This record gives sequence, structure tokens and C-alpha cells, in this order.
Amino acid sequence: MSDITKVMLSSFADNSLKRIMPEPSSSYTFKNIVSAIKDVISDVSTPLTGINFEYAELINKQMEMQEQMMLVSMVSNIEKTTHETKMAAVRNIRVS
Repeated sequence: MSDITKVMLSSFADNSLKRIMPEPSSSYTFKNIVSAIKDVISDVSTPLTGINFEYAELINKQMEMQEQMMLVSMVSNIEKTTHETKMAAVRNIRVS
């Protein structure tokens, strides 16, 4: 019996072998998946491709307005949370 076989048999005997899950067989490789994701992201980062120039300016303006609305909403939420935190402290003092 070879040394490798002895080691394997002793490992089976004391249950010290780790269980290895089988890997799925697929025609896709990790590189193919990453390149596909990269292609999708590059398509998303240029949203005005293929849009008539007349509408491109309007769409850009709409995207700017959406960003501004999101910023206003974020600041509003922060201020509301700050106010609620301060009011909770005041309410705790009143109860005491």
C-alpha cells in the first residue's frame, strides 16, 4: 500500500477529511460572465445612445432634476431624523 493510500485511509477513519461540494458544469466561464456584466454596465453608463438629439437635452435636464430631488429628499430625511432625536430627548426629560 502506498503512503498516499495510507494517509487517505487514516483520514477516512478519523473523519478529518473536509467535504467538498461539486462545482456545476457550465459552458460559461467566470471571464465570460464578467465581460457580459462589463458590457451591460457600459451600455447603462451611456443612456443617450440612439436618442434623437432634440430629446437628449430634455432627458439630461430631467436627470439633473431627479438628482436634485434626491439630494433634497436626503437632506430632508436627515433633518427630520435629527429633529426626532432631539424631541425624544426632550420627551424623556418631561417624563422624568
